[in-house]
Amino acid sequence: MFGGKSKANFDGEALAERASTIETREDFSQFAKLLSQNYKKRKREWENDKLESYLEGVAAFSSDFDGYVLNMGNDAAANPWRLLATVLLAAKVYE
Repeated sequence: MFGGKSKANFDGEALAERASTIETREDFSQFAKLLSQNYKKRKREWENDKLESYLEGVAAFSSDFDGYVLNMGNDAAANPWRLLATVLLAAKVYE
């Protein structure tokens, strides 16, 4: 399911779409590679572009995750790989 697109697209919107379709560990692994490419090629889009601030974003978003689910109607918590991808993606900008 995740690997349906042949061309790798790592812009923010495409990453969010991919994160929402993650089903397996392999899907997550592919997503993590795209997130890394996003950082390398679009670092200016990352609010938390240093490890310390990124990890703070991970912690803050994780703490607020229940509110995210309520506000967005997101089912990321239903799949641990999707949950992890959602947290990692959000942490690039979450304060």
